[in-house]
Amino acid sequence: MDNQKETKKKTNRNRVIGGISAAVLGLGAAGAIIFGNQNPDVEGFEANQMIEDSISVEIVEPVASFDISKAMAVSSIGALETATNIESFRRLMEKNRQEAENLNEGKIVIPRIVLYYDYNSSELKTTSKELLEEYAKVFKETNGEVQILVEGFACNIGTNEVNNQISKKRAEGVQNVLENNGIAEQSVETKWYGKTRNSEFDFESLSQYRRVEISIK
Repeated sequence: MDNQKETKKKTNRNRVIGGISAAVLGLGAAGAIIFGNQNPDVEGFEANQMIEDSISVEIVEPVASFDISKAMAVSSIGALETATNIESFRRLMEKNRQEAENLNEGKIVIPRIVLYYDYNSSELKTTSKELLEEYAKVFKETNGEVQILVEGFACNIGTNEVNNQISKKRAEGVQNVLENNGIAEQSVETKWYGKTRNSEFDFESLSQYRRVEISIK
């Protein structure tokens, strides 16, 4: 009889201890949930393993996209960035737009263009007018904070007075087309040189001296 009572006491004591242990374990689990920054050690696979129960969130700032309307136009450098027809101008602009987007420095290169004229003429050819209109269109897409420089030239045939006059007419004709295509008058600076600067160039034919160059100042 005494043995039975003793056994019953042990059983009850074990139940109490088991209940307390369960409560402690439950509190520990709750504590782990509440204090999520703690990393309790657990044993498994013959090694202590850390339980990573916290979540880190990385916030990535969005990259600002290139906006040509806020970009400043800059001039091209070198003969490779010179366009003489609308097709070559568009190819260069496509390349320059991509480079501007990649660099995203708030600048875009507009290629220098050259328009050629017949002898003793200041009349724009159809292809030249199309190129000039395309140039004006691209320039108007930018912030317009710079000036376009228009420079008129003439070949060596004839007197200085005649060549000065013809180069002036060529430059002013280009300026008129730019303004007619929405470029403000104050955004265009016009110069002409006649044949006075021809020694600076080494073209293959006289026809290449009869020209107007348009660039960003």
